[in-house]
Amino acid sequence: MNTPATSASTADLHAFQHAFGAYLRGQHPCPAGLPPARGQIYQELVRTNIQGFVDACLPVCRSLLEASAWDGLICDFIAAHPLTSPWFRDIPAQFVAYLDSPGLLERRSLPPWLATLAHYEWMELEVDTRDTRDTRNTRDTRNTTAADARYVLNPSLALVCYPWPVHRIGPDWAPPTGTPAQPTCLALYRNPQDTVVFTELSPWTFRLLGLMAEEGQSADRALTQLALEIQHPSPAELIRQGHTQLRELQQLGLLHGAPA
Repeated sequence: MNTPATSASTADLHAFQHAFGAYLRGQHPCPAGLPPARGQIYQELVRTNIQGFVDACLPVCRSLLEASAWDGLICDFIAAHPLTSPWFRDIPAQFVAYLDSPGLLERRSLPPWLATLAHYEWMELEVDTRDTRDTRNTRDTRNTTAADARYVLNPSLALVCYPWPVHRIGPDWAPPTGTPAQPTCLALYRNPQDTVVFTELSPWTFRLLGLMAEEGQSADRALTQLALEIQHPSPAELIRQGHTQLRELQQLGLLHGAPA
């Protein structure tokens, strides 16, 4: 049974831990009893470690902002954003979510494409670490035609559509201020050398692969549905063109399987 003194000590410890945690995030002054110089060392260690994970994942975003603006984002992220995962590997995803907070970019006078670029850079990490033993993007080909049987989606494949051409943004080019959004569809995947690569897709190819990935449809069925959706005047011609496009994507490594 706890004595009153023990209960008081436990309460004091919990209060100190709470205050210290808030101090480390920049939300609270240095707790009483902790030398400020020592507290600053711990606070700086937290910031530099978190920033290290973010910088490693988002090098292009980091290179496009002034150091003071980037450091300000990191500090505000640590102080204000609710971190919901205890894993270090999830820190970049949490930062990407922070950048997408309503009104954040406008309040800080940052480029409107910054959060989108950050998501693209994070997707490269996500695809690079994706477990390719997951077979949700593959399908049973026993009852398909010979043409269909050769189209098996790369299990590392990620299909993303952005309002900006994020794969082109870098130190040498960024959308000028006032440039309207330019919707861009991309496929990210690991090639046979286990390197993450991207391919820009037309909207109809993006939709075709989406049908094959999300609904597990065969290529012929997906192309038939696509022809109905876009009201193509010659579904047979669309299916022929679609198979040509899929063979090209297969050669790039986006699709797996050998030709029949």
